[in-house]
Amino acid sequence: MEELYEQGKIRAIGVCNFYPDRLADLCLNAKIKPMVNQIEIHPFFQQQKAIEVMREFGVQPEAWGPFAIIGFILLIFFEKRHNNKN
Repeated sequence: MEELYEQGKIRAIGVCNFYPDRLADLCLNAKIKPMVNQIEIHPFFQQQKAIEVMREFGVQPEAWGPFAIIGFILLIFFEKRHNNKN
């Protein structure tokens, strides 16, 4: 991927679900560190340590599925509300 990035064939290098220690290891040993790490982040799972490590190395966090949990909670809320009306 580093070669493709240097050739201008890709605009960014990204990883997914890298734990803080693995991301730090990659950033310290890669010729070009990743620009993005896609991880699960939402109000109930904020991953502060992961965010701190990403900031330290200049890696942008990208949240995946942050609304899945909220959608599930809303579904339960509306189901209970609907059942109470019957």
